[in-house]
Amino acid sequence: MKEKNEEKMTIDDLAKQMTSGFAETKKTTNDLTKSIDDLAIMVAGGFDNVQKKLNSHGRRFDAVDQRFDRIENEIKLARAEISHGLREIKDEIKRLDERVDGVMKTANQNINELVEKVAVCESNLSKLKQKIAKLKMANS
Repeated sequence: MKEKNEEKMTIDDLAKQMTSGFAETKKTTNDLTKSIDDLAIMVAGGFDNVQKKLNSHGRRFDAVDQRFDRIENEIKLARAEISHGLREIKDEIKRLDERVDGVMKTANQNINELVEKVAVCESNLSKLKQKIAKLKMANS
């Protein structure tokens, strides 16, 4: 009974149905291939943009590194100049200390000589005063 309600399919009908199914599968496969190709193009473009950005940042980092190198060299030069200047100042202070020590020794020697001369002068003055006093007494 069931067979009566169903139409019998012929080989030609089956071939047409299979051909139609294969055509749809081919269209779906082609659509999928196109979608994958489009996605691959977009991904490649994205990677290209990322690479360009990375290159741009790389150039900027190189420029910053060059600036740091230049600044570091300037700091080294300034430090060397300051160190040299400090050594010169220390040497000059040492020379001045030696000169001051020499001047102080000479001044102390001169003061000692003057003190001795003043003492001799005071002694001579005292002797003169005594002689004057004796002469005044003798004349009176």
